[in-house]
Amino acid sequence: AGRCHAPVWYSLPGACPQMRYHLKTPRCVKNFPGGFAWASYNESTGLGRKDDWQVTGERTLTYHVDWAGEVTLDELVGIYNYTSFMSHGYREYDKVSDRGYGTSFWNGIHDETACKYRMDRLRELLNEKISTKYGATAKFPRNLPDPICDVGG
Repeated sequence: AGRCHAPVWYSLPGACPQMRYHLKTPRCVKNFPGGFAWASYNESTGLGRKDDWQVTGERTLTYHVDWAGEVTLDELVGIYNYTSFMSHGYREYDKVSDRGYGTSFWNGIHDETACKYRMDRLRELLNEKISTKYGATAKFPRNLPDPICDVGG
């Protein structure tokens, strides 16, 4: 069996990273603004411009992201009522047999072909959400390049 590629974790520092989300104070947010390049656009009002943000690499302008949607594990795996699924004697995945019972999504959990199928399925579901929000031609990139690290250089 082949190996699946490990996921990539990007750390995108938000404002006041040293405090839990609900404990962040205005002073902390002001003193530690993080790297998110804000845009003035407000989707609910339609005011401002979507493209007025600029990632410059300065310490407070290191990244910008847009919310494109989400894919739940329920959607991805196809188990919409886990309690019912389990009560019917099904199992999402059994490590010994390397397969599920009542679902085949995780079969061959380390098999390269199976991993590719799972990633393709995720991409397909995400593209459905993106195209609903941004139009039929909007698609999640097939491959994402490694992020550029320009710290100290």
